[in-house]
Amino acid sequence: SNTSPDSYSVASHFGGVTDWYQSQGEDGPPVIPKDPYAYVVAAFQALPLPNYVPGPEEPEQAPPSPIYIPYVPKPEYLEYIPVEDEVFPAEEQPLPAAASP
Repeated sequence: SNTSPDSYSVASHFGGVTDWYQSQGEDGPPVIPKDPYAYVVAAFQALPLPNYVPGPEEPEQAPPSPIYIPYVPKPEYLEYIPVEDEVFPAEEQPLPAAASP
């Protein structure tokens, strides 16, 4: 049968597809870290300097209470609201000019 080389032998020839994150040990075989993110956690847990003296704790203070400002809505579009004297009842309003076909 005419078969192409299987992907396992090709991947083995190039060191494996998933071996890019592995580091080489001193003896040669790849070493997989048990927890690759452990060094990130350890970096944030570094020991303080020997001459470090912690300062006094700030007393817990309540946040300042907000000033109460009552909401008063402003009238909108006053320039478009006609004065009451200019408002015509429906029977007094002039009819729009009919559009001629």
